[in-house]
Amino acid sequence: MQSLRQLLIAILCLLAGALPAAAAQFTVNSTADVVDDVPGDSVCATAPPTPVCTLRAAIQEANALQPGPHTITLPAGTYTLTIPQAFFPPGDASGDLDINTDLTINGAAPATTIIEASSPVSGNPFRVFSVYSLTSAVPITAGISGVTIRNGFVNGDGGGIANSATLHLTDVIVTGNQAGDVGGGIRNIGTVTLTRSTVSGNIASVGGGIDNQRVTGLTAGEMTITNSTISGNSSSFVGTGGIRNNVGVVTITNSTISGNSSSSFLFFSGIGGIENFGGVMTITNSTISGNSSSPFFFRSGTGGILTQTIDGNPPQIGVVTIKNTIIAGNVAPLGSPDCFIGVSAQGVSAQIDSLGHNLVGDDSGCSFPHAAGDQVGTAASPVAPILGTLADNGGPTPTHALLGGSPAINAGDNGGCPTTDQRGVTRPQESFIQPVATLATSAGQFSNLSAVPESILPTTGKPAGLAFPFGFFSWTVTDLTPGQQITVTITYPTSVSPGAQYWKVTGGTWTNVTSLLGNSNTDGDNSLSLTITDGGPGDSDSVVNGQVSDPGGVGVASTVAFASFRPEVEIKLHGLANNHHTDKFEVEAFFTLGAGNNGIAPLNEALTLEVGPYTTTIPAGSFKQKKGRFKFEGIIDGVKLTAKIQPLPRGGFKFKAVGKCADLTGTVNPVTVGLTIGNDSGRTNATAEIESGHQRAKCGDRRDDAEDDKDDKDDKDDKDDD
Repeated sequence: MQSLRQLLIAILCLLAGALPAAAAQFTVNSTADVVDDVPGDSVCATAPPTPVCTLRAAIQEANALQPGPHTITLPAGTYTLTIPQAFFPPGDASGDLDINTDLTINGAAPATTIIEASSPVSGNPFRVFSVYSLTSAVPITAGISGVTIRNGFVNGDGGGIANSATLHLTDVIVTGNQAGDVGGGIRNIGTVTLTRSTVSGNIASVGGGIDNQRVTGLTAGEMTITNSTISGNSSSFVGTGGIRNNVGVVTITNSTISGNSSSSFLFFSGIGGIENFGGVMTITNSTISGNSSSPFFFRSGTGGILTQTIDGNPPQIGVVTIKNTIIAGNVAPLGSPDCFIGVSAQGVSAQIDSLGHNLVGDDSGCSFPHAAGDQVGTAASPVAPILGTLADNGGPTPTHALLGGSPAINAGDNGGCPTTDQRGVTRPQESFIQPVATLATSAGQFSNLSAVPESILPTTGKPAGLAFPFGFFSWTVTDLTPGQQITVTITYPTSVSPGAQYWKVTGGTWTNVTSLLGNSNTDGDNSLSLTITDGGPGDSDSVVNGQVSDPGGVGVASTVAFASFRPEVEIKLHGLANNHHTDKFEVEAFFTLGAGNNGIAPLNEALTLEVGPYTTTIPAGSFKQKKGRFKFEGIIDGVKLTAKIQPLPRGGFKFKAVGKCADLTGTVNPVTVGLTIGNDSGRTNATAEIESGHQRAKCGDRRDDAEDDKDDKDDKDDKDDD
């Protein structure tokens, strides 16, 4: 029995030794780059006497514990890698951060959580992350989210990240990295998913932003890019600026490839945006625009996308499938600006397969069979996409807005379309672009008249304090005499507030063109008239060509509710004296501005005050400023009014108003109190102290009202406290 018990204990011990390590969770509390004291002891701590948990130490612990999955929480901060790369022994104790176990790193946000390599030491540069499995028999999966990865530098591959495992990148920014060979931002031979992320400003000889490669029989070379932007990356020599796919599989959905660049040299041609070299790519609901390949003497490459076949037995045919995608507005002065289909030395052509509803600006290098809904231009007659500049249009990544008149508006196919766009806005959007006005022109005729959803317009430069309740319209009036002036009348379903403004959005830029309205925005009715001259202000193409284009909309002041508004009210009902009202009120209120406010400017904004039945507006420009306080004194509609606004050191504002000779007849509790300054407003009910029956001989007669004398003296002293 004893020997049997010992055998059972031995078996249990063996089983316990075979159990995987429990998933560990570490929270980093130091931005320093210091190694873990005892990797594998389940404690993230540097050496005494003041142990802390650094990012490197947490990764070392996770790697040593194997296999996970482990989690690292990374608070906001800048984590700079300062330990030079050691050539022996290699590993996670120096240089880049090596991940070789199932591990997730969660940062606070890419704007606030930054992981960076230090300036490269001569002869000893290193990247930021290397993700790999220690053995092919035990694959690993890693995840990184909510961080910026920057300033990596290697002579070889993968300046920011080198991956041969499975890696999920979510809500990350990969920027400012450099590789001497391929993959300035990301080099992948494993599997990568890139979601809601930006890869920008990276440099490599080939694949400035991303290099994806499949090694047949050895590595996957698969990449999925969703709701992401690849922009501003470049090839330092003759290569690809944005993305190179070398025999791999790349799927791009709801993403933007923009502003990437390359150059040509001698007989070698660069590719600005995307190169598909013997691989398979599927591109859906995406934009490839603004990429460029600069020329060298007599040749340049392709600005947008190139697909090429690799000879072999069998050949590896480069296949690109596109749907609902814009490939336009790219540049290659002596080459193919938007796309190119290559033919191998053995005469095997690559291919572009259209599933329909694409917009290709110039197909001079990539003639392909068109499908339903395709809009395809030529070198002689290119199709302009009419896009805004790359900007923050909402969502986590920069995008190109479709500007008024863009042929891509309402040109996609909802079938099989992702349920949201790159910004996360729900599709379809038809319900947001139904016309809500009638337009008429004094000459010519309308073409390309359409309503434009505000959600697709750029937020950068958008006027603060305005709402656009009737949306935006894009239209062109044709059949005009060059230089002719026209009047376009827009009739809305409801009245337009006096003082309304008219704004145009052209080339991603907001411009105030209210002057084109003349006096039509002063009467408060439901129509506005725009007077525009062909080629003059307000004509979006700025060309005297017999047509006028205008993408724009009417803006009215929007109201932002106070976050808090606490008024106290005193009212004295004196009644009539010599047929004049002699009632008096005093309001003292504390308020804070609400979310989305653009501040208050008492010197140039109107103020409206409501106290029970009494309402008055102090016109803009009426306040004077002294020692940080704002004060108005005057008579409005027979009421002697004093109003003061004082910013408080602890935040918020104090407001005080005294009105004499007002008509407050019939005022009872609760009393409605409202205050509006510009487009910031608060309104609530207050229980007032109400006195009545003290009839004055004459409103404003200080000799008959000693109390008013005291009030006036207090006003002059103005010793208000907080």
